[in-house]
Amino acid sequence: MGEWNQARLYHEIVIPFSKVLESMEREGFYIDMEEFWDVKHVLLQKQREKEKEIRGIAGDTNLNSTQQLGKLLYDTLKIPDSYEDYVYDYKKEKWELAPFYLRTEKGARSTDVFSLNVIAAIHNNPLAKLILEYRKLTKVLNTYINGMEEFITPDNRVHPDFFQLTAGGRLAISRPPLAQLPSRTEEGRLIKKFFVAPKGYRLVEADWSAMELRWQAWVAEDSVMHPAFQKGLDVHAITTQKLFDLSYEEAKADKKKRYIGKTINFTIIYGGSADSIQKTLLKDTGVFYDIKTCTKFVNTYFETYTGVVPLQNRVRDFILDHQYIKNMWGRYRYFPGIKRKDVSRMESLEKRDYNSQVSNAMRQGMSHLIQSSSSGDYGAYKTIKIDQMFKEKYRGKGRFYMNLYDGMYCVIKEELVEEFTQDLKNLLELPEEVCKIHIPVETSVGKSWYELK
Repeated sequence: MGEWNQARLYHEIVIPFSKVLESMEREGFYIDMEEFWDVKHVLLQKQREKEKEIRGIAGDTNLNSTQQLGKLLYDTLKIPDSYEDYVYDYKKEKWELAPFYLRTEKGARSTDVFSLNVIAAIHNNPLAKLILEYRKLTKVLNTYINGMEEFITPDNRVHPDFFQLTAGGRLAISRPPLAQLPSRTEEGRLIKKFFVAPKGYRLVEADWSAMELRWQAWVAEDSVMHPAFQKGLDVHAITTQKLFDLSYEEAKADKKKRYIGKTINFTIIYGGSADSIQKTLLKDTGVFYDIKTCTKFVNTYFETYTGVVPLQNRVRDFILDHQYIKNMWGRYRYFPGIKRKDVSRMESLEKRDYNSQVSNAMRQGMSHLIQSSSSGDYGAYKTIKIDQMFKEKYRGKGRFYMNLYDGMYCVIKEELVEEFTQDLKNLLELPEEVCKIHIPVETSVGKSWYELK
């Protein structure tokens, strides 16, 4: 077999995986049209109700006009166009409060998602909350209902375009963009209701548990995270325990705080900053955590998992010295503009720009090393194996359905569900080739995508 390099990657993953993707495109996804129209009706009704609530406050303001909306929020309703947050004064070596303004790059008062989330969370404004909910509904409707209708064929199927050649080697889906479906929201989950298995078949999902986080713990040889996974402990609870000074059991039981721990685990894995954690938590939880608190979250994470920073530093230094990074399957990602420079000779603005470029390269490099190695190429490698299993054992009785992030989806005859599900779990949990760790798999079965976990 030999070491994984670009030639082996091309012949053993890229080409065979492209054939599976071609089959997936050709077969497509069966759509229950009765359920499709029911979901459309429900979402339209929700949209009308939300718009009616907004009109009770906003009158006839054009909700799609940022200028009119800004005038309503900041002039008519007198909502402050600024908020206070901490900044660190390196000369004084302390945190100080400072004003931050809700502005676009051109200086106009902003009505983007971050600004509306700030207004909703800090100024507790009900209109901002309603507009955010209205926008989410409208986006789901436009993309996955109105936008999908043109792709539904006369035999009630959609045939998305699948691409494996993203920068990091992960699978991308378009027409419709199912990978961007907001599946955590109620509206996003409703879309899954009309993706169903054909009569006499069932959908089977096999989902790797915290795959990329486990991969990072293994590659970093972290002395806390890696053994915790091996012992079957809840790593998100461990992070939560450290962030909020709780017991392990208290951290597991507190769903809201555990969600913060989980968010931080998956944000920092690719070099996420306190700023990105602040924005993610604000968007997902509706709670504003100041940058001082978010910085404390980051520092606590690195104090807990001491193997992560050395790994990030190795990735950054390799990119600076070689202008590329290679994942564990021989896939390269190049950084031609990133080279090691003497920052002591730079002016402050030039130094800031250079450090920003290096930090961004490090984040992309970590993503390439961890994400494209695990859910990317390893996911593709296992997809090929699943396709072979269908051809050898389940020919004509099922097929591979979809590969999405850490999940594998298949269609199988009803009478074979139990046997196939066990075979699928065994196949995915068996470490192969470059992977040297056991990654647990959770399975679920349903008539529709909505019924799966």
